[in-house]
Amino acid sequence: MRAYPIELRQRIVDAYLHREGSIRQVAERFQVARSYVQTLLKQYRERGHVRPLGSHTRRGKPPILQDHEALVRELVAQHNDATLSELCQMIETRTGLRVAQSTLHRCLARLQLTRKKNSRPVKRPRHHVSNNAVSIGSK
Repeated sequence: MRAYPIELRQRIVDAYLHREGSIRQVAERFQVARSYVQTLLKQYRERGHVRPLGSHTRRGKPPILQDHEALVRELVAQHNDATLSELCQMIETRTGLRVAQSTLHRCLARLQLTRKKNSRPVKRPRHHVSNNAVSIGSK
């Protein structure tokens, strides 16, 4: 869903600030949800603008390996047959950061480095042919 145009956003905020109605009346006038007007006013008070925040505003903690991407590339190039757990141990030795395998996996995906090494053999289902095959036909 696309964001509302900035002009509309600004007109909504201006209408409320110039006391042209309550939040509910402003929402009805501009045919938007009451909660949208509340959110827009909160954003205006906290940030001073009504521009869409966009999807580039990342929430949460930044990736722990973000500052060590060059090291990760170097380790993968030097030890191209290492498992994720081995790479995690190498990173901990070099940087002192304890990194989970899932974190390293996400970092490798972000760097577009593929890993196919597995520390355990892959269990594949066996194709079992039965000796008790029954043929259907006439006698």
